[in-house]
Amino acid sequence: FVKYDTNRSPVGDFSYGYGEALNDLVVRTLVFELSKGTVKNESTGDASTLASGITDEEAAKTLFRLLDPEGDYVKQQIIIANDELDEVRKTTTDAGGLVLCIDQHHASKVAKVIRQVTGSEPSVILSDSAETNDSVRGFKESKKKWLVAVRQVSEGTDIKRLQVLCYLTNTATELFFRQAVGRVSRLRGVDDCNAYVHLPADPRLERYMRNMQNEQLKAMTEQAEKVTRERAKSEQASLDFDLYSTSHDGLEVAQIGREKIPTDVYLRVKKLAEEQSI
Repeated sequence: FVKYDTNRSPVGDFSYGYGEALNDLVVRTLVFELSKGTVKNESTGDASTLASGITDEEAAKTLFRLLDPEGDYVKQQIIIANDELDEVRKTTTDAGGLVLCIDQHHASKVAKVIRQVTGSEPSVILSDSAETNDSVRGFKESKKKWLVAVRQVSEGTDIKRLQVLCYLTNTATELFFRQAVGRVSRLRGVDDCNAYVHLPADPRLERYMRNMQNEQLKAMTEQAEKVTRERAKSEQASLDFDLYSTSHDGLEVAQIGREKIPTDVYLRVKKLAEEQSI
């Protein structure tokens, strides 16, 4: 009972994605930022850079090493995302940020980096641990800046004040990516209509990002066309002749070629021409 497309991917009878949600004004528009990074072997001097153009296999190896919490890359990504969050909180004072990590051990180390570079105490929620330092509800009802998580928050949890995502996990499937982005895209009101996503410049993540950008562009184009149609319809309605009367307020001058004929002369000529035609 399952239909498949030419790539052997299953096709649903009904789909409701980011583009449709954006058209329905229930999600924020997304602002993405890709950050390149280099991993250097201090023993051999060999280096690999995470950027567009490398293979998926190269990207997987480089990304995992790049996400070492002891390295400068993770620190700089947190600084950039925290600066973004501070800017957002100028207008949305309870806006929060989400950092997604690889596993429990990685999340604990990333939380330590957040404390060091931001001076704020993050909430840490670990889906693979029986004990959590904070509950999802506790963070949701607080004004804490940062939430550090592994998978729990990417699987259906709705915290609408999350508005900035710092992607520091090596999970690189499109399903997980969309779930992660979905955590910061839930719209609350007109004052928080943008969400900000900070990504490693992994070509896989970049492809998923482009897909969502295309959906966003399509939805925004459809919205603009809808507004244009409604405006045209409104203007057409305003031209309803039953609502208006007209009057002719006389003629200033009649111009033939470069000569201007006084109005009284024109009217006499016009009257004479009408009499002759009769």
